[in-house]
Amino acid sequence: MSQGEQNKLIVTVGTFDGVHKGHQLLLQQLKTEAARLCMTPAVVTFSNHPLAIIDPTRSPKLLTSPAEHISLLRNIVNQVIVIDFDSHLRSLTAEQFLLMLRNDYNVGALMLGFNNHLGSDHLGYGEELEKIARSLDIVLIEGHELSPCQQGRVCSTTIRKLVAEGKISDATQLLGHPYPITGTVEHGKALGRTIGFPTANMAIDSKLKLIPPTGVYAGYVNVGDMRHAVMVNIGHRPTVDRPDSPQSIEAHIIDFDGNIYHQQLTLQLIERLRPEMRFPSIDALRKQLVADAQATRAICR
Repeated sequence: MSQGEQNKLIVTVGTFDGVHKGHQLLLQQLKTEAARLCMTPAVVTFSNHPLAIIDPTRSPKLLTSPAEHISLLRNIVNQVIVIDFDSHLRSLTAEQFLLMLRNDYNVGALMLGFNNHLGSDHLGYGEELEKIARSLDIVLIEGHELSPCQQGRVCSTTIRKLVAEGKISDATQLLGHPYPITGTVEHGKALGRTIGFPTANMAIDSKLKLIPPTGVYAGYVNVGDMRHAVMVNIGHRPTVDRPDSPQSIEAHIIDFDGNIYHQQLTLQLIERLRPEMRFPSIDALRKQLVADAQATRAICR
């Protein structure tokens, strides 16, 4: 085998929003085929959702921000190629797209997801695409579909619906990992500290990120090398703030007392504890926060 053949990539192409269980199955298949063909596995994905160019009115909020997206992909496949999905890329036929992959990235094989299509001519796995791939000396491989589960077929659209409804535990079952929210800790009003529950006020890194509905959530957060349980409030803080106050995302890190201002953190939500509510007094709020913290500890134990 020549050095050129050994350096060829086997790729799979897609948006991979959420990097859910279906994506994970495809990426594991990619690694298996890479070993069989003696090629290097790589993921080709986009810096933006294709619908942002094709039909902006249908472009969804994203399960994963660009940074979360690439991090989750690299946890499975080391090499991630990020391409801007623009009007030029949209215009390419499947043959032109494959030619670009071959010439620009030395692609020798393509694994196509079971329901994926390529190019402006919208070609899926089949005889026509196989013929084109062969003419370009590219091996075409069909990926397998993940079997449906209790929540239905595993797809980003289904998971977005679950997240939008606050059904985080169901969403994480389909994702295969906690629901991430990445942001930078900024100074807030420090009201939580005055009642014994200091919070990290999060400025979210991506405006396109799908934020779950208001409520209190349990999950994890890594600070440095340490993993902590975290309880997260998404909402308007009706007990201590005006009803028309902007929505905030505040994280109380269980059993942690350190300075994390200006640090980037990724909250990993696993369950919604309760909706946001207005309490008759600060003392009543404090008692509920104690109960929320106990529930978070139990869930994260």
